[in-house]
Amino acid sequence: MDSASKLIHHHATLGNYERVVSIGDKILNVDPYNENALGMVLVAHAEMGNIGAAEHRYRTYLELLEIELSEPPSPKMERLFESLS
Repeated sequence: MDSASKLIHHHATLGNYERVVSIGDKILNVDPYNENALGMVLVAHAEMGNIGAAEHRYRTYLELLEIELSEPPSPKMERLFESLS
């Protein structure tokens, strides 16, 4: 596990959701298909009461997958998103 992944998990454990989003954004800028980072960002937005931001991030991810890979999200990512709504 790289240092950014360790750091995002650390802040999630502490409930520092703004930091989770910030670090997750940095990870996703380098690796836009990183479902672990995206999932943590979605949960962080939901924990901060910002379901709209989580939905927007998920929809943007779906579009990226469709345009770039012609693939659906993983079942794990779909379940995670459904659990947030």
